[in-house]
Order: sequence, then C-alpha cells, then structure tokens
Amino acid sequence: MSIPRIAPVFIVPVLIWLIPSSAQASPPELNAPFTPQSALILKSTQSIADAHLGLGGIQIGAPEQILESLGTPLSEQSSPSPNYDSLRSLTYPNLEVVVADGVVAVLITESAEFPTLAGVRVGDSRQQVIDTYGINFEESTEGDFTRLVYYNDQGSILTFGLSGDRVIGIYCGWLLD
Repeated sequence: MSIPRIAPVFIVPVLIWLIPSSAQASPPELNAPFTPQSALILKSTQSIADAHLGLGGIQIGAPEQILESLGTPLSEQSSPSPNYDSLRSLTYPNLEVVVADGVVAVLITESAEFPTLAGVRVGDSRQQVIDTYGINFEESTEGDFTRLVYYNDQGSILTFGLSGDRVIGIYCGWLLD
C-alpha cells in the first residue's frame, strides 16, 4: 500500500502523510499537565494543550538539549524559513525531529518505541486512540489509510495515521509554515 502524502513540508520529507491538508483551531485548550485524570477531560470537546504533546518522553516545546539522550542523529538538514531564524530536521532511528529556534517543534514516528505522552503507540487500535484522546478529531480516509487529527488553539496537532484499525504512524507538533 502506498502511503498518501499531503500538505508537504519542505524540511521533513519522510512521514509527511500524517499532516492534514487543512489546519483549524479547535475548542479551548487544556493547560494542566497530562495525567490519567486529565484523560477523562480530553474525552469531552476540549482540545489538546501543547503540554500534552510529545513522543517517547520528549515534549513539544522542550529545549533541543533534551535530544542529547537520543545520541547523534543519523542525518541533519537545515532549511530556510520565513518564520524561524533556525529550522532543522534531525533523523534518529525510528524518530524524525524538527527543531525551530532551539526548541522541539515536531516529532514523527512509525515505531512503537516512541509512544505519545498518554501512552498510545504505533500498533495500538483506533479505539485505544479514541478512548485516550476523545472524539474531538478530524478524520479523513484514503483507501485503507485513515488519518485522525486532534487540533489545539496554539497551532499544534496530534495526528494518528491508521491502516485498517491499527496506528502506523504518529505526528505531533506545531504546524510549520
């Protein structure tokens, strides 16, 4: 099966199929740290705050020094940007990271090694995503590929790419211009 790619981002050529073609803000954000109790709130019509966005314990908005725990990247690419002084894409085994002006802006994986901060990982079911993050998502389907996108008011998204009923990729972070 070929993975659909939409809304290309110039800096991260891999896994871009997870980014939705449109980006709109959702209902009010949730500002408390993510806990099992706050998961119950997420099941309502609240959107996901940046504090809840991350993969493998790396939070969106964290200083890039947190990436030192991943070791040396396999590759690194800098790109010009009208909105950031510095924009770099770092490729690690099973993880793509975009760093904007010294902070983690985007995390992308197709590996179960890097779960979301709430514990959802590649291989989990669609129902587990919904049980964890709620029903306030945008869905699009192309053949056997489905995209579930959770937006927030801060311009960030959490996207799950599914094949059939299973998560095959996760994108979380800012929508880079």
